Amino acid sequence: MLEIKLASTNKQLREFINLHYRLSKKHSNWSPMIYSESKNIVLKEKSPLLGKNSHEFYLAYRDGVPVGRICVGADKDMNEHKCVKHAFFTLFDCEDDEEAANLLLSTAEKWATDRGYEYLKGPISPTNGDDNRGILTDGFDKMNAILNNYNPEYYARFFEGYDKYLEYYAYEFSLKEPIEGRKLELMKKVVEKYSPEFKDFDDTEALLEETFSVVYGKEGLEIKSPDFKKKKVLYRQLEKIFMESMPDIWEEDLFPPEYEEIVEMVDNFIKFTTPEMVQAAYMNDEMIGFAATVPEASKVIKKCNGRIFPFGWISFLIGMKKPKKVRAVLLFISEKYGNLGLSGAFIINLRKSLMKIGVEQIEFSTISSKNKQMTNVANFLDLKKYKTYTIFGKNVTQKKLDLKNIYGMASKKFERIRSE
Repeated sequence: MLEIKLASTNKQLREFINLHYRLSKKHSNWSPMIYSESKNIVLKEKSPLLGKNSHEFYLAYRDGVPVGRICVGADKDMNEHKCVKHAFFTLFDCEDDEEAANLLLSTAEKWATDRGYEYLKGPISPTNGDDNRGILTDGFDKMNAILNNYNPEYYARFFEGYDKYLEYYAYEFSLKEPIEGRKLELMKKVVEKYSPEFKDFDDTEALLEETFSVVYGKEGLEIKSPDFKKKKVLYRQLEKIFMESMPDIWEEDLFPPEYEEIVEMVDNFIKFTTPEMVQAAYMNDEMIGFAATVPEASKVIKKCNGRIFPFGWISFLIGMKKPKKVRAVLLFISEKYGNLGLSGAFIINLRKSLMKIGVEQIEFSTISSKNKQMTNVANFLDLKKYKTYTIFGKNVTQKKLDLKNIYGMASKKFERIRSE
């Protein structure tokens, strides 16, 4: 017998959490969420998304055994900011049981309809970031990086009646691969024209450094590691960067974090990173961009089945020492400096800094398929697109919705893309 229940008791909420780990054990490439993070999100509601918004957790049971889960809610601030009436779902997991999945999704749709929302979308990040966002729809042959999601291929079948609201690409970049010849030739031409005294064209790293100096030196731009010891200064600088780098026309549901969230975020990633893994861009001593990476530890998390504490912490810390791979978790640039090509400059400088400490590969935060500036940079630098994540959406009303109903203030961007 199949039934769905509102998960409200402590026992049910723990069943909600544990289902994720039971399912991930069945798939060798599925590295689960960190268990303590799951508990904080579900039991303590310590997330910017769930902590401030109405939501409910549901479990699907077959013959008394949990086989699927979903959290459904609405982000009031995001709806007001984007001028839309959206509900969201997150933390979706299910056995290969189409009936159970349909029951979970129909329950979420009814929740949205009953409360007057027009569009249901998900899965979105449970923290309103880019972590654990979307359904993996391509790239099942490799393990997900830390903070990225994984799911079996059958998940896509559950959403055949949904729109593709947004697609995100995950890229990886091998630092061991030589820079492609035509890129080197282009850099040589730039350096020959603007720096005729430079002679060491056979040294790739020297050529990269000179290209950066030629392109950005005259702008007064400097990219370097920020001072971790001056955390209060860093908090305020990042607060300004986030406010200046999230325009309303973005299609992503991103909202500048509050100061307290920035403090927690910085304090957390400083624990697991080093100055070589973090870069900031300064224009005449003003921070205008920020990029941070952390050691990629998905294999260690998989080995511990997400339970880093209290017994998995030794394996976790060992796995974090001298990493061969890192995960880019932040890359934000003030909008007024967006035309300087700083994304590529960050990647080039991170490459140089990370190679010094033995890192061989970078996995980047997922990039929206509509973010042509970043996808063009990725293509130019020959980053390898190896996973696709899809956020699905559905009209839950009887009326026809237009682009403005679905994408809000970003609808003009979609209208422009459609006309091109």
